[in-house]
Amino acid sequence: FAIDTVLQGQTYSSAKSFFVQSFRPLAQGIIYLCEELIRQNDAFPSQFQSQVSTTDVIEQEILEQIR
Repeated sequence: FAIDTVLQGQTYSSAKSFFVQSFRPLAQGIIYLCEELIRQNDAFPSQFQSQVSTTDVIEQEILEQIR
């Protein structure tokens, strides 16, 4: 669309300009967001263990201790 030479006119020129100027930064922002989500997802288990517990929680054992 942005490099198409067949389409002409002010509307198409404006749309091409908008697409070229906005698409790349938007795509880069989405990539950065995904990379940050991956980083936080990878860090979550160790952060959870350091803040909560290093052992696995077994629901049945907890229920027996409560009774």
